[in-house]
Amino acid sequence: MKAVRWAEGVKPLLVPIDQVKQHPDNPNNGDDENLVESIQINGFVTAITADAKTGYIIAGNTRYRALHALGATEIPVLWVDHWEGQDSVRYL
Repeated sequence: MKAVRWAEGVKPLLVPIDQVKQHPDNPNNGDDENLVESIQINGFVTAITADAKTGYIIAGNTRYRALHALGATEIPVLWVDHWEGQDSVRYL
């Protein structure tokens, strides 16, 4: 498996991929296969957003799954800590 190429801007945001997890209430499913191909060609250029308290992904489930499919052990994360309960669910 080929290593993921990270854009310079996301490298400071990298954390172990097991620090985040998919939100159980997220109804969104993206096009994993095309995103995997895009990451292989273009590299990974943006971060996901996750709740700092729960580790749940608020934005970026498809990117998370694509990185898993590529065997990545890290993921760039923007942590948010100002949402409570339903606030993050509304954002999903």
